[in-house]
Amino acid sequence: MLIMPLSSWLRIRVLSFSFLFIASNTTAQSVGWQELTISDGLSQGMCHDITQDAGGFIWIGTNDGLNRYDGHNFKVFTHDPYDQYSVSGNVCTALFIDSKKRLWVGTQTDGLNLYNKLTHRFYHIDLKTASKFKLSNVHYINEDPDGNLWVANSQGEVFKITLPNSLKTGFPTQPTITNSVKIQSVGNFRPDARTTLFAFDPKGIAYICDSENFYAVDWKNPAKITSLPLDL
Repeated sequence: MLIMPLSSWLRIRVLSFSFLFIASNTTAQSVGWQELTISDGLSQGMCHDITQDAGGFIWIGTNDGLNRYDGHNFKVFTHDPYDQYSVSGNVCTALFIDSKKRLWVGTQTDGLNLYNKLTHRFYHIDLKTASKFKLSNVHYINEDPDGNLWVANSQGEVFKITLPNSLKTGFPTQPTITNSVKIQSVGNFRPDARTTLFAFDPKGIAYICDSENFYAVDWKNPAKITSLPLDL
């Protein structure tokens, strides 16, 4: 039996040597905290991100692989140099469930992955081709109302990844999809002011917040970023 939804816990970033979660079920058991560590099957104690998919599985990005937890056991996905459909890197730093209930996995040095839960295959986007700093790490992922991805890295860069219609709803046939997407640099923020949040107005404005500032940009045509006062 899968664990029940975690509501507001879905986007918590856990930076500790153990992973804590709320365990609950439909029996008459009391709800409490349970500690899960590498002794329970977690691949590594440094956890960067956590999310829950539509099936109830909990996904945890760690320094040594992507972990899926079903309430009882962990399944770990790691990079296999002999499998072109494995996850592109082992340090998984950002997770996101899109509007089509698909999991996207960002890594520290190896770009972005789209996961197919039916085949357990990962499809890869190399962000180095669009990065001024030649870095492919992914710190945060979100989706605009048109179904395109927005990604921020730890150097303060924000990218819009425009997906073809076929990738907005389905999966490709090749492991590398970099050439199938358009990667556009939206802006370069201060490297020490990491982007922490995106929000999208359906009318066309994207709001970007970092550790010190608040910005607005047209998410359909992000040519110019406007700085907004934080007292709005």
